[in-house]
Amino acid sequence: MRPQSQLTKRILAWIEKSNSWFSYWAIDADLGIEGKKSKTLRRVVIKRLYDQGKLLKAPDRTGVYKKFTPAKRMVF
Repeated sequence: MRPQSQLTKRILAWIEKSNSWFSYWAIDADLGIEGKKSKTLRRVVIKRLYDQGKLLKAPDRTGVYKKFTPAKRMVF
């Protein structure tokens, strides 16, 4: 397994703190992500999290995601 880059770690930490819907633009603005290589890495990180079921895609907006948090079962 390859070690994670510093940018990958920053992106993962940013997403972990997120409590609502977020976009590529929001991550780029908050973390100062610029350049084609960095933006490609950001897309790859998000796609992997989505493929693992850790993120949800907004059904009506491109490039907008939210952390998936399973609902807790209520026991009566």
